[in-house]
Order: sequence, then C-alpha cells, then structure tokens
Amino acid sequence: KPPYVCNGCGKKTHCLMPRKFYSSKYAHDEYRSVLVDCRVGINQTPESIQSMNDLLVPLIKEKHQSIGHIYATHAEELGCSRRTLYSYINDCVFDVRNGDLRRSVRYKKRKKPTQTSAKDRSYRQGHNYEDFQNYMKDHPDINVVEMDCVEGKKGESRALLTFTFRNCNLMLMFLLEYQDQECVLEVFVWLETVLGQDAFKKLFPVILTDGGSEFSAREEME
Repeated sequence: KPPYVCNGCGKKTHCLMPRKFYSSKYAHDEYRSVLVDCRVGINQTPESIQSMNDLLVPLIKEKHQSIGHIYATHAEELGCSRRTLYSYINDCVFDVRNGDLRRSVRYKKRKKPTQTSAKDRSYRQGHNYEDFQNYMKDHPDINVVEMDCVEGKKGESRALLTFTFRNCNLMLMFLLEYQDQECVLEVFVWLETVLGQDAFKKLFPVILTDGGSEFSAREEME
C-alpha cells in the first residue's frame, strides 16, 4: 500500500518480500543531477544543427563573413542567440572553428572588462576637443556623429553605445555586454561589415566622443 516503501513497516525485520527504502538524501542528489543534466548539451535537433552548419560554413569559410554580418541577414534562419552560436562554435559543433571567424583571433578571451589606465591618455594625442574645433573650422559642412556610452544600473556590466547624427537628429543604440573597448570595437566591426567600408566612412566621417577608456582603441576604430 502507499507510499510503497518499507521505511515505516513493522514487519521489515522478518519480511521475505523485496524491500524498497526511501532516502531523502539520495532523492535530492538525483534531483540535482537531473537539473544539471538537462542543462548540459545542445538544445537543438540534429536536423537543425545540420541546417545551421550548411548555412554557416560557406558564409564563414568561403565569404569570410563575421558572425555580426551573418546575424544581420540570417537571424531567423539560425534560430538562436549570437552568444549561443559562439558557444556552439567554441564547442566544435559545426565544421567551423574559432580560428575561421573574422576578428575572433585578434582578442584574448575576456576574463573581466578591459579598461585602459586613467593615467594613460596617449590615445587622445591629436584627438582632443581643440583638435576637433580646428578641424571643423577647415571643414564646416562635414557631418558630425556624437558617440557616447550610457551606463546601466549600479552593479550591472551592460551599457548602451549611442550614435547621434547632428544633421538629422537620428540616434542609433547598441547594447554592450561590457562598457569596454572590446565591446565598442565589436560594434564598429559589425557596422563596417554590414554597411561596407565606403558607406561606413561616408556616414561616419567625424565621430565626436568623450575621453572614456572604452573609446581608447582609436586606431582600431579608425
């Protein structure tokens, strides 16, 4: 009879029937194991993985497109987040590797947000506000795009990277995982990849920003 275990049975000392005992610790350990196992592996069918692989391999290996570019045109077909896709590639799920990805070999794996020392201001040489004013005197009709980083709530690492076009009051916003130069560079790489180098230079001829360390990779951004 219920609960079908022998823990509270008074006949268990001389009973010859097969016995079953309930162990709360064992049950809890099994429960925790199931929770872990259900989060391990790939939440995709073999067919969807093959479809993603068939899409990614020629775009990455033959056309040398970045993940950002691929997502701009094939997000619905991929059916997963960009971070998940990077994890799949890192786990060798597809026939492409990290070394095949555009720009991926240029950055070390992030352990914590990259910041430039507050004392190191060499990246601002020739790019101070006075230099900007002098340049605008010689090029008064050129379009200026203001770039800024908007911090989130205290304790959160994510931030918003904004581009404001003075000539039309248009603002673009990009969510950054970290407020650091690597995440800012990823946005620049994505924009240049999607727009093409010529269109990118035409739309962003002059970018005005503050001296935050997240904008310190000036040469790479240019």
